[in-house]
Parts: sequence; C-alpha cells; structure tokens
Amino acid sequence: MIPPFFCLLNRLTFLNLAANSFNGSIPSCLGNLSSLTHLDLSYNQLSGSIPTSLGSLSLLSYLHLYNNQLTGNIPDSLGNLYLLRELLIYNNQLSGTIPSSFARLSSLTYLHGNGNRFNETISSSSLPPSLLELSLSLNYYQSISESVFHKLTNLYYLYLSNCVLNISTTWIPSFQLAVLRLVSCMIDGEFPPWISTQFSLEILELTNASLVGAFPSWLGETSPSLRSLNLSGNHLEGSLFSNTSTGMELYELDVSRNRLSGQIPSMWFSSMQILLLNDNLFTGNIPSNLGILSYLELLNLANNKVTGVIPTSLSNCSSLAVLNLGNNSLEGSLPHELSKLSHLYSLVVRSNNLNGSFPPSIVNCSNLLVLDIGDNLIGGKIPTSITNLSSLSVLVMKENHFTGNIPFEIGLLKQLQILLLSSNHISGSIPHTIVSLQAMAIESQDGFEVSTLSFSDGNLYHDGLDMTLKGTNQHYPYILSTLTSIDLSNNELEGQVASNLGNLKGLRLLNLSIKN
Repeated sequence: MIPPFFCLLNRLTFLNLAANSFNGSIPSCLGNLSSLTHLDLSYNQLSGSIPTSLGSLSLLSYLHLYNNQLTGNIPDSLGNLYLLRELLIYNNQLSGTIPSSFARLSSLTYLHGNGNRFNETISSSSLPPSLLELSLSLNYYQSISESVFHKLTNLYYLYLSNCVLNISTTWIPSFQLAVLRLVSCMIDGEFPPWISTQFSLEILELTNASLVGAFPSWLGETSPSLRSLNLSGNHLEGSLFSNTSTGMELYELDVSRNRLSGQIPSMWFSSMQILLLNDNLFTGNIPSNLGILSYLELLNLANNKVTGVIPTSLSNCSSLAVLNLGNNSLEGSLPHELSKLSHLYSLVVRSNNLNGSFPPSIVNCSNLLVLDIGDNLIGGKIPTSITNLSSLSVLVMKENHFTGNIPFEIGLLKQLQILLLSSNHISGSIPHTIVSLQAMAIESQDGFEVSTLSFSDGNLYHDGLDMTLKGTNQHYPYILSTLTSIDLSNNELEGQVASNLGNLKGLRLLNLSIKN
C-alpha cells in the first residue's frame, strides 16, 4: 500500500508514484498536502474510490490516476480544483458520469476518462468550455446528444466509442476539431454533414458506425489538412478519391470492410504509409503507380475482385512490411523482384490463380515471418533455400501443384509453428528432420499472436489463416501461438513416420490423411 508517511510531507509540491506495484486504496490523507500541484498515481493496482479529500488540493494542476482499478463515482469535490488542467482517469472501473461540478473547472483542458464504466447521461452543463481534449471512449453511454458539446468552443480532440449519437443533420458545431475518433458509435445513416464544417481535421476515424451511401470524396476539399482517414467497417459504396489534386497529403487510409467498387485509383499521395482497401468490391488491375510509394509500410488489397498480374513495380516500395493480395483473381507468376523488399514481414497471396514456380530469390526477404501462397496453381519443387528464411513462423503452400520431396533442410526453420503443404503432389518420405522444428517442441499456453506488427502510429496489423480441419475449411482471423500445425495431407508421401515425432510437444494439429 502507499506508505502513510507521504501524508506528512506538507511542503511537497510534486508527488509521482506512477508505475510501481502499489495496491489498496488511495490514502485520504493525501488531501492534506495543500502545496501539491502534481499528483501522479497512474500505472499501479490501486482500488476503491477516489477520495473526496483530493478536492481540497486547491493548487493541484495535474491529477493522473489512470491504469488502476478504481471504482465508484467521480467525487463532486473535484469540481473545487479551480487550477486543475489535466485529469487523466482512463482505464479504471469508475461508474456514474461526469459530475456537474466540473463546469466550474475553468482551467481544465485535458479530460481523458476512456475505458471505465460510465453509464449515465452526460449533462450539457458538466463540461467546462476550457476543454481542449475530451476522451470518453470504451464506456457504457447509451446516447450522446449534440447539446453536450454546445459550450466546447475550444475543443480540438474528441474520442468517443460504443454509443448512439443523436445529432441532427443541420447541426454546426462551435468547435474546430483536429482529431475526431468515433469508434463503434451508432450513426446508422449517411456520412454526418457536420463533419464538412471541420476544416482543420488531421485525423478522422469513423469505424463500425453503420454508415451508408457514397464515399465522402468531398473530404479532400473541406479538410485539406487530413493526414489519417479510417472509415473501415461500414457500408460505404462508390469509388474512392478520383484524383489527388485536392491538396491533401494522406499518410494513412483505411476503408476496409465496406462496399467500395470500381478500379483502384492509379495515383496516390506520395507520403502514404498505410493503405488498407481490403474486403471491398474493387475490380481491375493493381496500378503499377503504387510503386512510387517509397514510404508505404502496409498494403492490403485482400478479398476484392482484382485481376491481372502482380506489378513488379511494387518492389520499389522499399519500406513495405506487409503485402496482402489474398483472395482475388490475380494470375501470372509471383514476381522475383519482390525479393528486393528487405523489410517485408508478411507476404500473403493466397487464393488467387498464380502459376509458374516459386521464385527462389524470395528467400532474400530475410525478415519474413509469414509466407502464405496457398490455394494457387504454383508448381515445381519446394526450393531448399527456403530454409534461409530463419525467422519464418508461418509457411503455407497448400493446394498448389508442388512436386518432389519435402526438403531435408526444413528442420532448420527453428521458429516455424505452422507448416501447411497439403493437397499438392509431394512425394517421398517425411524427412526425419521435421522433429527439429523447435518452436513446435514448446508447449504454449498463453496464445499470444505470432504475426502482429505494430506501426509507428500505434496501429496493429494481424495476419489471418485458412486451415482445413476434418474436411471443413476454417478461417482464423488471428494466428495464435497455440495453433501449431503440420498438415501434409493429400499428397503422395510414403515410408515411415519418425518415431520421435512425439518430441514436438507443442504440436496441436497433425494431418497426414488422404482423400478416399
């Protein structure tokens, strides 16, 4: 627990006990430290309620209580902290709502209360006009109306989630936002017209909001400062920006899981780092112009109706870490030029009509963790050089036309956790070196993701996986460490199974069957 001797330091102005292992309740006697201007108790395991005595700290400017296990309502007494500038109480278990006494906090600029259990309606008179940042996401608000924001003329950051927004189509806000994040907020209609009045937007996120109608191409004109746009998980239709002459310079665009159609635009913003167009209805070829995006780190075009060949110009995207072109109608061979992508972490081209042989030069992508070329028409032998991919955790080559033996060197892939070679024409015996797959010899219980990539802006990318279990195809949206698998079924293998296969104690699935 927090030692009581802190309460005796009556001249203390700055108290930071963050990121320790303090538990128990916050001592109410801390309210006696009348000289305190900063109090930080974040990143502990503190429980119980926020003491009402903290409302006596008349000089307090910064109160950080986030990432604890605090419960109960926010005490009304905190409305007495007239000099308070930052109140960070996110990631607790607080309930109720924002007290009406907060209207008196004329200096409060940052109020972050996301990740709690607030469930009562926010009063339009609770929030002080001084607020610059308001984050109340991941709570249990049933409904939020436009009147809540009536006095917030200085607001530039707004983050809400999991609520119903009752906002009229004629509303014109009194603020100009730079950041607007509305995640899983039920809008259930066309794109909100009031967003067209936000001329300073830099980050706009409206995900899983049941939006319908056309993609808001007017954003390029009304919000020329826009840098990040995330409209994923809606029902938007039509085409994307027709050109890039709008003045915008997007570095992130996520319109995945919509109903967008037409061809993928051939011109993009030169600063683009993340481009997610997956799970739509795009048709036509992959534009070769994408090759000019030297900063591009993540390109996902999966689950569309894209045709043609994979352009070799993609090899010029020198920063590319993830390339996912799966579940389209691409043809031709897998370009050997992709071997230039030295930062490539995940290459997924499954479920297309790719043919030819596997280009041995791909092994130059030494950072590959996931290689999925399954469900294509690729043939030839599995190159022994594939073992140069020493970081490889997932290797999927199933349902192709591969012939010859499984390379003896396969045992050198010490990080390999998933090996899917089913439904090919592979012959010979199962190499005994398969028991050297060290990652499968470890029993994993925690189920961490083996293919998660974190980007500099905080975004995460998760690879998925298609597997056949007992004759039924299963899709796993995440690849977990507990999904250790070897599937060599429906081939022409013969001979004996290695007697020490039992050494692979972490193996969860082993399929050596053949169709009747």
